[in-house]
Formats: sequence, C-alpha cells, structure tokens
Amino acid sequence: TSSPSTIPSPEPSASFIPSSAPTRCVDEENFYVGGKPSRTCKGWVFQKPVTRCQLKTPSGAEVSSFCRLTCNTCYKIFPSAPPSESSLPSDTPTNLPSVV
Repeated sequence: TSSPSTIPSPEPSASFIPSSAPTRCVDEENFYVGGKPSRTCKGWVFQKPVTRCQLKTPSGAEVSSFCRLTCNTCYKIFPSAPPSESSLPSDTPTNLPSVV
C-alpha cells in the first residue's frame, strides 16, 4: 500500500514461531552401536570414547553424531579452511613469532 491504514486490524498478527527447536546436547537414547542394546552411548561408548566415538554406523555416520554428549561433539567448530604458509610478509603484523 502507498500509506498506512487509519483503522487498526481487528486481531493481532500471528505470533512468530521458530522453524525448529534449539538443539539440546544429549545422546540419542535409542541408539545402539551395531544394533546391540548393550552398546549404548552412556555405557559402552563412554568407556572408550577416543576410539568408539570415531566408529562408523552401517550408514556411514560417525557414532559421535548420535552420542553427542558422550563424545563431546555438541559445539564442535570446524575451521573454514586450514592454515596455509606463505613466503610473503603479511600486511599487518601479528603478536606470534614466525616459524623459521
């Protein structure tokens, strides 16, 4: 419209509803490694998280994506690109020493 109306609408507008609920940092309760009920996140994976969190499911997903709390992957931040070396000096100095 070219200008606001002079009469208010009879009802308030619909409230904002988020598209999805925030993700909670929890383990999937119905997930069993290899389909074996004795291999839960809190029991079996917790005993050896360094090796067991890296295991793959038959679909190719890592166990850590189902055992997020146990494997400490709730807030994993991935760098956008790996660091690279350059023979050119930087435009702005850093506080860190150079690698020789």
